[in-house]
Amino acid sequence: MAAFAAKRRWALLCTASLAGLGVAEAAMAQDRAEPPVIEELVVTADRRTVSVQDVPATITAISGQAIAQRHLQNMSEAINIVPNVDIKQNAPGVLPVVTIRGVGLNDFGGNTSPPAGIYMDEVFLSTVVMMNGQLFDLDRVEVLKGPQGTLYGRNSTAGAINFISAPPTHEAGGRAQVGYGNYNTFTFDGMVNMPISDTLALRVSGKLIEQQDGYWESRLLPGTIGKQSIQTGRAMLLWTPNDDFRSLFKVEGLRQRGQQGLTEFFGAIDPTTFAPCASVLAGRTDDTNCTNFLGYTDRDGDPYKGDWERKPILNSDGWDVTWRNDLDINGLTLTSVTGYRSFIQRTDANIDTTPAPILDYLNKYAIDQFSQELRFGGKSGQLDWIVGGFYSWDHYTYSSVGQNQALFNTNTLITADQTTKSAAAFAHGLYAITPKLTGVLGLRYTWEERHYAGGSFDLNTFGASALCGGCSQPFTLAAVDQTISDNNVTGTVGLNYKPDDDSLFYASISQGQKSGGFFSGLATDPRQMAPYDPEKLTSYEIGAKLAMLQRSLQVNVSGFYYDYRDIQTFKRSTVGFIPIQILGNVDKATIMGIDADVSWRPTQDLTLQAAVGILDSELGEFVNAAGVLQDGNRMPNAPAFSFKGSASYDLHLPGDYLAKITVQPSHATSAFRDSENTQIAKTPGYWSFDGNILLSSADSPWTFSVWGKNLTDELYLTQVIDLTGLGFGTKIYSAPRTFGMTLGVTW
Repeated sequence: MAAFAAKRRWALLCTASLAGLGVAEAAMAQDRAEPPVIEELVVTADRRTVSVQDVPATITAISGQAIAQRHLQNMSEAINIVPNVDIKQNAPGVLPVVTIRGVGLNDFGGNTSPPAGIYMDEVFLSTVVMMNGQLFDLDRVEVLKGPQGTLYGRNSTAGAINFISAPPTHEAGGRAQVGYGNYNTFTFDGMVNMPISDTLALRVSGKLIEQQDGYWESRLLPGTIGKQSIQTGRAMLLWTPNDDFRSLFKVEGLRQRGQQGLTEFFGAIDPTTFAPCASVLAGRTDDTNCTNFLGYTDRDGDPYKGDWERKPILNSDGWDVTWRNDLDINGLTLTSVTGYRSFIQRTDANIDTTPAPILDYLNKYAIDQFSQELRFGGKSGQLDWIVGGFYSWDHYTYSSVGQNQALFNTNTLITADQTTKSAAAFAHGLYAITPKLTGVLGLRYTWEERHYAGGSFDLNTFGASALCGGCSQPFTLAAVDQTISDNNVTGTVGLNYKPDDDSLFYASISQGQKSGGFFSGLATDPRQMAPYDPEKLTSYEIGAKLAMLQRSLQVNVSGFYYDYRDIQTFKRSTVGFIPIQILGNVDKATIMGIDADVSWRPTQDLTLQAAVGILDSELGEFVNAAGVLQDGNRMPNAPAFSFKGSASYDLHLPGDYLAKITVQPSHATSAFRDSENTQIAKTPGYWSFDGNILLSSADSPWTFSVWGKNLTDELYLTQVIDLTGLGFGTKIYSAPRTFGMTLGVTW
């Protein structure tokens, strides 16, 4: 708590210092004919079209233009620029884990719904497997922090992240951009907007990536690993036959062919005694003295070099359809959002990251999902209200063929067939108690049912498997065929006070619940596949949003306290033949913290932004393989302090040219990557710097930019997978420095 208090004081001091600098600027601002203002984004986070500064919640909005200028390529990169948000991958390029304010789920399976609801054009993504989508031609991204138990399609405990495509307009135009970067990477993205008639408009956009080299190298194979070939496209048709009706139809597709990234090995066994290595027991890795059970170690210290015996595939194919209709009826609005998505992904996972077939898996994921949401809202006197209903259905299948002969003298098969149905009814209202004071009340009833059939099977390929005690036939290790259901009521209540157009103060109590599910990894005992329970989070939050100095300075601050119950997390299990991590529940946890966001535009040419996130989390007591762990552990993936900054300066050059120079620093303190808080799975703090220079001219349609990410080539850990019970573990590092240039034209 002392460290937490110190960091809180530091954050408030930074905010006050920036405000003090703004006072000094005030005199100059009064003399300007056109004082600089911070540009505000219009968002729909609470199902109203308002300025982001008028949303009574902690929200970060990122414009499509900012995403393009920062060269953010995929969903994970866009989310990762927000403070108090941690994102990691259990394998480079696949299965991202999103944690908002310490709330997330460490699962490496694809059958669990994420605690942070991910939405693409208002359609919920039922699994993180589909989070490999590329970013192109976006209007904006909205990151809403805190439980979403009222307005959003699927109840969630961490927050909601909305990716919103740029819609068609009735003005003809287009854009194209080509680029080249290191690792022999070619890119192209473009958009064409075509008015077909006075009532019909079409927008077609797409993106291509051809990366010929990766940054992983195997000492056993020629060339590099990590190349990618990605083609994705979108067509959107807008029909507005009159002022009262708007229909938007979207079709989008993705084809990806490439290679999955790899992880760094570390050993956990003393080769002289075959006992756990002393340094690992002390929380340190030691590539000199620690090996796996087969005596393998990797001593070169380079996380991008190893003895991988093959180049693992990463192939994805997907398409989706979204149809939104809005009808105005005497001042009331009826909205329908219909979505269907189909997605298939094949990956090749070398989990043990050695040349031996210890834990090597060929995986196939297949997902089909459908959702329908209806909303009806309007204003009745002092009440701004919305009511609605939601239904979704998704079918998830998974198969994984494992090569395990080097350690267990067998091959295995993991299967999963899961169908989830969810339905909800909700109501939300804003009541103007006075012209400046508004009350908020929302309520949602959710029903969800999940049927799961699957398990782990010993194929006993060689007739003497160690997993089934030397049996001679194929053997079922663990299997389940079960249906679980959940009914819950969640909601929100709050007060908003707006003394003037430039200020908003708010306080709220809100709840969110995430339904239970099933562990889908390798299990050797049916007890490891028992379903885990739903989790529920109650949030208490206060906040302020202030625009000062003629709106050249914005300060947004919020403080929150979470009462978190039945937390879904990984726990160690030893009931089976081999020790594994399974999904289970921890009774309770508390999380408190601060989000502070300051934007300042002291001159027309200079814009400064700083955002900090402060967290203090405490897990309750729970039982794992080692016995009872007392309360006091930190939440996994929850650094105590995080910072995201940006400084952008417009440099005016001769010939009416403009160079926009932008630098973006990023920082996070250390974080545990498991609920046990083992030292071996702790990642240290880091700093990282991105930057770009954009050259343009008001008299020319052409632009040219150079960009770089991780400019200092900082190699920082993002994930540690502790499999020391099997004799080893793996580490995942940040991407090395990448850079490139782009040439664009607009017409």
